[in-house]
Amino acid sequence: MKSFLKQIDFDFIEIKNLNFSENLLIWAMRIWLYSFDKKVNPNSRIKIGLSKFNLDPISESLDKIMKLIIINNSMQFHKFPSCYHYLSQTEYYLLSILSNIQNRNDTIGKKKLSKLLAKSDIYDGFRECINISSQLENNNFILPIRSDELFYNTPSHNNKPHTLH
Repeated sequence: MKSFLKQIDFDFIEIKNLNFSENLLIWAMRIWLYSFDKKVNPNSRIKIGLSKFNLDPISESLDKIMKLIIINNSMQFHKFPSCYHYLSQTEYYLLSILSNIQNRNDTIGKKKLSKLLAKSDIYDGFRECINISSQLENNNFILPIRSDELFYNTPSHNNKPHTLH
C-alpha cells in the first residue's frame, strides 16, 4: 500500500462549503466509488448527471483516473459512508490536483499526482486530469486553489481513524 498523505483531520471541510464545481466532482467521485464497491458500472449514471452541465466528456477520464488511484492504493480507498458530509483526504487531494492543473500549475499538480500514482502511471493519470480540468474550464466550472498549508497545520478535532474514500 502506498502512503500518500500526511495524517490530517479532514472532518472540518464540509461538502456544503465547497463551490458548485467542487461539489459536482465530489458527487461524481462518490457515485463512482459507490458503484465500484457494488460492482456496478458507474459510467452511464455519471455521464447522465454530468451531461446536464455539458460535462459528460469527463466521465471517461474520471473513470480512468479513479481506476488508477484504486490500483495504486489500498482497497480501503473505496470504503466510505455514501452520505458523508465531510471531504475525505483523497477527495481533497484529487480536487487539489485538478485545481492546480486548471490554474496552470502543472508542476504542482503532477507532483501531487505522483503521491497518488506509481511513476509508470503518472503520464496517463496526468493526461486524464488535464482533460477533466480543461473540460471544466471550457464550461466555466472553475476550481479554486486551496492552500495545503492551511490543512496540514490545522489541529485535529478528534482522534477517530480516517478511512480513505
